[in-house]
Amino acid sequence: MLTDFTQLDAWKKAMDLAVKIHEVTKSFPKEEIYGVTKQMRRASLSLAANFAEGFGRYTYPDKMHKYVQARGEIIGMNPRTSSGLPLPEQAPGNPPDPNDQIVRAGQTIDFACSATAQKPLVRRSRAERGEVGLIEVMNFVHYCERVSYVSLKLKNELLDDSTHVHRLLNALIAKMDDLQKTDVMQIPKSSVLIPKS
Repeated sequence: MLTDFTQLDAWKKAMDLAVKIHEVTKSFPKEEIYGVTKQMRRASLSLAANFAEGFGRYTYPDKMHKYVQARGEIIGMNPRTSSGLPLPEQAPGNPPDPNDQIVRAGQTIDFACSATAQKPLVRRSRAERGEVGLIEVMNFVHYCERVSYVSLKLKNELLDDSTHVHRLLNALIAKMDDLQKTDVMQIPKSSVLIPKS
């Protein structure tokens, strides 16, 4: 499972493409330094940034939005479509034409978009995802205290775990109260709902 955007193949290809675009644009005419050259360099960096930001987005529609933006950056990187100016043909000693790499990056983006679009757009409930919250654990612990057929060892383990989580939450609330007293951050008292034991 991917844990960081730097593990994405699309991001790696986008960074390789950004380096290549930078090299290719060095051979562009000097009068284009603030025109096509700048546009292509920004678009190539924005492509990688959109993949990184899309990876960090929580919902699938947000991810799709960033990947679609990345697809638009591909058009901005193609010097033949991003300007009406005739560009010099590549000489044998110059870096190769980046258009084939741009096309491949576009295909990678299309794949990322289609793979993301196949995911469900409806968020599943915590129970459907198999997550259990603190309240569910506490309710189960109290249920286990009343039921005699649950083993004493299991009851004690559950109580220890829930007590540990409760202590951590109380420590967090105390820290937040300390920060509020020092005016570092203002948190309304009504937002603290967990009673201290």
